[in-house]
Amino acid sequence: MAHLTLDDIRTAAAAIANARGGRRGVPAVTNILDLLPDKLSEEVLDDAMAVARALDDSDWQPIETAPGDETILIYVPPFAPMQGTRSGRFGTWMIGARSIFGRDLAPGMEPTHWMPLPEPPHAP
Repeated sequence: MAHLTLDDIRTAAAAIANARGGRRGVPAVTNILDLLPDKLSEEVLDDAMAVARALDDSDWQPIETAPGDETILIYVPPFAPMQGTRSGRFGTWMIGARSIFGRDLAPGMEPTHWMPLPEPPHAP
């Protein structure tokens, strides 16, 4: 999932404000955040930020949706998340050049979730 921008947050906050108004029969207004009292505008921005944080925390996706032949983060309970690549040709999981999940894998010891690798930190 892509990270949300401030414009995305403001758009979500405007949708929240318009939904609140809509429940009271007020028609939607494009620039609703500019028209709201400061305290209410802050409140709907906080609501939108809470949604954004929840979305950022839910980057893990079911392993069935993982791409093949691409290094990603995988979660294999009970281990910590690790980098892995699923071979599109063989369907096995690899760390580096070693197959870690194959015929000898204990039942239940398979990745359950994945997420894209985060961007590396920028050098100062």
